[in-house]
Amino acid sequence: MIFTPIKVGDMELKNRFVVAPMTRQRCTKEGVPLDIVAEYYSQRASAGLIITESAFVSQIGQAFEYSSAIINEEQINAWSLVTDKVHKNNGKIFIQIYHGGRAVNIPNSQPIAPSDVQIRGVQEFGEYKVPKVMTLIEINEVTQQFRQAAINAEKAGFDGVELQAGNGFLVDQFLCSQTNKRTDEYGGAVENRIRFCLEIVDTLISVLGSHRVGIKVSPISRFNDMYDEDPIKLFSTLLIELSQRKISFVEISNNNDPETQYLPSSRSQSQNIYKDLRSFFKGPIIANMGLTPETGENGIQQGDYDLVSFGTLYISNPNLVEKALKKLPYIQPNPDYFYQGGEKGYIDY
Repeated sequence: MIFTPIKVGDMELKNRFVVAPMTRQRCTKEGVPLDIVAEYYSQRASAGLIITESAFVSQIGQAFEYSSAIINEEQINAWSLVTDKVHKNNGKIFIQIYHGGRAVNIPNSQPIAPSDVQIRGVQEFGEYKVPKVMTLIEINEVTQQFRQAAINAEKAGFDGVELQAGNGFLVDQFLCSQTNKRTDEYGGAVENRIRFCLEIVDTLISVLGSHRVGIKVSPISRFNDMYDEDPIKLFSTLLIELSQRKISFVEISNNNDPETQYLPSSRSQSQNIYKDLRSFFKGPIIANMGLTPETGENGIQQGDYDLVSFGTLYISNPNLVEKALKKLPYIQPNPDYFYQGGEKGYIDY
C-alpha cells in the first residue's frame, strides 16, 4: 500500500512516502536557503510529499545556526526557487514552521517560554539559559508571527505548512506538563495547555484553509528534556480538536528514547503511540521515527497510520521510492555531513 496514491487535504499524492523534516543547516547565517537547497529537495520529488526542515518564524525563535527562516523577502525568494524546482519535478512540498522557545541557545539570545523552566544539560554553546516567561501580549505576538509565516509560505509557492508542535520547541513547551507551569488560561488543565497550539492552528487555517495545514507532534520524546505526565490524555484531547478542524494531516513521532537521569523512557508511557492515538484523528496520520519502507508498509496495512516519513534514509537515498520498489539496497548516510557544509553529503548521493 505504501506505493499507492492517497488524498491528503486537497492533494492527490502519488504514493505514501514522505520526506521527513530535517535540519541540515545549508543556509546563510541570516536564514536564507543556499542554492543547493533547491537541488536537494528536487532530487527527492518522487516522494508523495516533502516536508522541509524547520523554518523559524521569529528572529528570537532560531534554535540552530545556519538554519532556515520564512520571515523576509530574501528568504521568501530563496524558498521560491525550491518550490519551483520541486513542482517542475512533479512533487508536493510543505514547509515546517517553528519557534524554538526555551531551546534557543545560540549566542546573544534570550529564550522565551511558557514558564521559567530551564533545559537540563548542555550543548555546543554551553548550558541552556533560563527562559523569560511569556506575557499574554507576547503569546499573541508569536501567534501573529506564525500567521505571517503562513502568508510568506504561500507567497513562496508552498503547497502548505506543517506546524512543529513537537521536539521540545515552543508549542510543545506549552503542551507538556513539565514545561508549562502557568496558572492562567494557557496552563494547568489539558484544555488550557492545548490552547496556544490551537490558536496557532486556527490562525494558519484562516490564511491557508484547513486542507493546507498539517502538524507534527512527538508525545513521548525526551529530546530537549521534554516530558508530559499523561501524554495519551494530552494528545488524544489535542487530536480530537484537530480532527474537528479537518486539518490536512498529523505527523506523529513514535520515539524510543531511553530512561535518563531525570526522565522515564518513552516506552514506559506507550509501546505504540500510533495505536494509542489513531482513533482520535479521522484524517491521514503520518508515522515518523525509525521506520523503513518495509516496516512502514506493515503499519499501513494494520491501519496504524496512512503514510510514513523517512529521515536519515532520505538523506542518502534521494530515489528511495524507486529503490524500495525494485528492492535495491539502501545507502547508509555519513553523519559527518548531516549538519552544515556544502554539497558533500547533501546532494551527491
